Amino acid sequence: MNKFIDILHSQPRTIITLLLALIIGGIYSYISIPKESNPDIDIPVFYVSVPQPGISSQDSERLILRPLENKLKGMDGLKQIQSIGAED
Repeated sequence: MNKFIDILHSQPRTIITLLLALIIGGIYSYISIPKESNPDIDIPVFYVSVPQPGISSQDSERLILRPLENKLKGMDGLKQIQSIGAED
């Protein structure tokens, strides 16, 4: 390993040339890769929050979550619904 480092120290022009070639190649690659300013990324998760101050978790499940789940089940492409009812 020490011999390899000694060879590198004895050839500074070669090392600088390789370094410049790598930097120029990296800049060229970065410029030539196609980029989109607003890519279309589908996020498969929706979060629906229904705040109701002063309601118990049982009432929120019975009065809010179940009817909301029944309405949302009719959406196309919906695979899973997860509900959480909490106080306040």
